[in-house]
Amino acid sequence: MKTIVKYTFIFLLIFFQANPNYAQDTTQEELEISINQAENDTLRCQLYNKISFENLSNNPAKGREYAYKQLWLAEKLSLDSLITSALLNLATCNSNLERGDSALYFAKKAMKSEVTEGYQFTIYNCIGNAYYTMLNLDSAEYYYNKALLIAKKENKEKNIAAGYNNLGMVYYDLGELQVSYQNYLEALKLFEKTGDKPNQAITLNNIGLINMDIGNDEKAIEYFNNAIEINQEIGDNMNLSMNYSNLGVLYSKISDYDLALEYYNKSLLISEKYGFANDLARHYFNVGNVYLKTDSNEKAKENFLKSLKISEEQGMDIGVMYNNFQISRLEVKEGLFDDAESRLNKVETLIDKSGMVRLRADLLERYAELEAARGNFEKYLESYAAFKAYSDSMQEIARTDQIEEIQTKYETEKKTLENEKLMNQALLNKKIIQNQRLLGLVIIISLFLLVLFIIIIYRSRQKLRRAFEVLKKLNKEVVTQKEKLEEANETKDKMFSVIAHDLRSPFSSLIGFLDVLTSEFEEMEDEEKKEMLEMLSNQSIKTYGLLENLLQWSMMQRGMIKLHLSEYDLYNIARVQFVELSARAKSKQIELINKVPEGLKIYIDETVCKTILRNLVNNSIKFTKSGGTINIEAYDEPDCVTIKVIDNGVGMSKEVSSNLFKSNIPVSTRGTDNESGSGLGLRIVRDFVELLKAEIKVETRQGEGTAFSVSFRKKDKQ
Repeated sequence: MKTIVKYTFIFLLIFFQANPNYAQDTTQEELEISINQAENDTLRCQLYNKISFENLSNNPAKGREYAYKQLWLAEKLSLDSLITSALLNLATCNSNLERGDSALYFAKKAMKSEVTEGYQFTIYNCIGNAYYTMLNLDSAEYYYNKALLIAKKENKEKNIAAGYNNLGMVYYDLGELQVSYQNYLEALKLFEKTGDKPNQAITLNNIGLINMDIGNDEKAIEYFNNAIEINQEIGDNMNLSMNYSNLGVLYSKISDYDLALEYYNKSLLISEKYGFANDLARHYFNVGNVYLKTDSNEKAKENFLKSLKISEEQGMDIGVMYNNFQISRLEVKEGLFDDAESRLNKVETLIDKSGMVRLRADLLERYAELEAARGNFEKYLESYAAFKAYSDSMQEIARTDQIEEIQTKYETEKKTLENEKLMNQALLNKKIIQNQRLLGLVIIISLFLLVLFIIIIYRSRQKLRRAFEVLKKLNKEVVTQKEKLEEANETKDKMFSVIAHDLRSPFSSLIGFLDVLTSEFEEMEDEEKKEMLEMLSNQSIKTYGLLENLLQWSMMQRGMIKLHLSEYDLYNIARVQFVELSARAKSKQIELINKVPEGLKIYIDETVCKTILRNLVNNSIKFTKSGGTINIEAYDEPDCVTIKVIDNGVGMSKEVSSNLFKSNIPVSTRGTDNESGSGLGLRIVRDFVELLKAEIKVETRQGEGTAFSVSFRKKDKQ
């Protein structure tokens, strides 16, 4: 009898605590974009964890890349919980990439980390997965049992199901198919109960493998196809690749080689795209089997050697065993008996190391074939007898009829439960309908009585309520109007007091200068006359500015200001204001510097812009000492144009600057040359800024100077 070696895969289950920080429908592209936009390193570390977690099975190479980034950043920030999850992500990705030693390193490091509470199940599960990948089945069984005990203690059904599945695959490799099948069915029941589709697919695949082993091929195909359907739906590429490969093995087993190659190639496309080295090794092995069955021995050996090389590079002992099995068969045909024996000895060492006793029958059969080819019939009979005895014992352990009985029992129980559920639901629906009808009748009668009562009450109180609301509204309007009038009168009285005082002073100066000119004109030197006329001019400009501010404030209070918005050259507006104010600045030996970029456009009312600039520059002249400088700067920003008026004057205290635009009553402070003022200029600036829906800020330091910034929204942002 010839036993055909199958290179199939069962799936490991790995569970982590769900990450609550992100919606499930967030795409990986959106997450990767979010990393660059993250506000801080903690959020960036959480995003690395999310991307790594979502690629554990689908793209473990990518998952490992982001887990390394997560671990580096979490250790830098001392984020203990994220350090633990990064280590577990690395353990899982390495298990899925068949790197058992690396997986074991990270899993054990996670067990020693600062934060393990809530992670115990996952840690033991990851250690079990690492040992399973390394074919250390005894250690894998030990840690899977520890994980299952924790899951049962915590009463977490998904984790309990994972424990059953993983123990099932250990017993499968130990050749205890009946025990393995029972564990898989327990896992499947819980996954179906909790609606966990990804892990239903994993368990369905593993049950399909047992059915294939016992020759129940139709049932195996059914389970594999169910797993494929789910993995296609959820986009689990790694497990989908394995499903295709296992279907290929089954079709190769029943000699449908075209269909086998079709499924192998589907698996190959996925493994090449995502870099699944273990899938590539499995692909070459399975294709080699097809060539072996079709007597294309040279091509078969070529593919087996490719698979063996990858398996050795990745530390995949199972691949090393399977490939040496098949290469030894070819070497027996080629007469390379010593080479074949060396390979079988290596397989025997790995079987002893891993405890995969289900492969011992294949090994004994290969030894029998080798001795028969050598012509050593005594050793052949000895090996063949050992093979038959061991094969029969394994068949007894497997007991195909008992497995089918378990399957039938499971399906019967499942149908019975579904029927009971439907019957109970029908009875419940009937009772609900009866209760709903009775409740509806009661509600209708109650509503009728309630409506009748409401109508009576409503009609009796309607007039009273209406009258009360009218009175309440009128009273509120009277109170509001009174408050506004009182505030307006108070503002007007204080404003007139300030303006009268500030107008009297410049007019007194003008009258004094004119008296001196008219009475002493003939006696005065030309230089004295010129100086006197310049003083008159400056005083007149200052008084005109005060009157213009007063007029604009008055129009603002009466709502007479209408904006005429258009695009203007800001450089020219600033230049004109500097020309108009140059005489006053020159009298204090202050330098005016226009740093506005030429050609910079601003969408504004030109008159309002001039008024704002004039008052801000006037204010800077007033509080800048002789020999100082005043700059106007402007910046074209994405949403606005910002104008800055910067001086190196006396500055303001923090208390003065914080209350500068809050009071409705203008407050005036004397300038560096004891200049008086009304305080109306900055009040007008504030009102115009609010009218334009702009924003004004002041930055100042006492003794160093002041900078006023006004930001005007662009046309397309209005």
